[in-house]
Amino acid sequence: MIWCIMPKYVTAVIGLLVAVAGYIGYTGWWAGPERFYGQGLEHEADGKPDKAFRAFEKAALKGSPEAQFKMAEYYREGLAGVKDYEKAVSWTLQAAERDYPEAQLSLGLHYDSGPVDAADPILAASWLTKAAQSGLAAAQTDLGVLYAAGRGQPQDYAQAAQWWEKAANQGQPWAQYYLAALYLQGRGVDQDVAKGSQLALKAADEGLPAAQYLMGLLHTNGWGVEASDDKAAEWYQKAAALGVTDLDYVLHVVDAKGRAILTRFGDEAGQAPAADSPAAALS
Repeated sequence: MIWCIMPKYVTAVIGLLVAVAGYIGYTGWWAGPERFYGQGLEHEADGKPDKAFRAFEKAALKGSPEAQFKMAEYYREGLAGVKDYEKAVSWTLQAAERDYPEAQLSLGLHYDSGPVDAADPILAASWLTKAAQSGLAAAQTDLGVLYAAGRGQPQDYAQAAQWWEKAANQGQPWAQYYLAALYLQGRGVDQDVAKGSQLALKAADEGLPAAQYLMGLLHTNGWGVEASDDKAAEWYQKAAALGVTDLDYVLHVVDAKGRAILTRFGDEAGQAPAADSPAAALS
């Protein structure tokens, strides 16, 4: 009865308010990005990529760098059925500009080793530096590679060593391996065969095949470790089981990844290292 006598405009206003309330409840535009990002993770765990994508998109549009990086992943990998590399890069850039280290690392690798038309060593070094300064071990490792290779900045083994040491202290096997190479060869650091062998062992124990082969080489020659054919054979076998059978192959794999450290550096002093030294074997 009350509804019958209520003025029409009041009824219209109430109806509008109900509709707006329904819309707010449905879209959740009032909620913070954390809510949608959490929903995205739940849908992802439940194996519902389409719903996860929509939730991540809402969070990303609200400025969540974690969600923006997720959007980049979904577009890059086509996890929700649509692959779009340009959108992936765009979302990565948005997350990187919000100081999200993983996005900065991804963007650095995009400019360093992504599509040929995107190659920009200076931008790669800039973004990797930002990610490395945040403490991200993977970024510190890759930044060291740029310094060692002279990509994006002048070649500087001392800088490479500093970044690899930071990453190695966080247990990053590639950094331990590269730093081992510098100590064995005395590049960027004072030559220290014992320390180089210790770092190589850490990387080898983590299952890095190149480091396992290197340990075999060290035991074969007694460089920084006990000279032992048995131990050398054990490490060579471990490396071989993962596809590494000789040092030339190790160098080829490293070069193919753009991680050229155990290569023929030449000799800055103009004198060849002693024939029986690690520097000679790894040069």
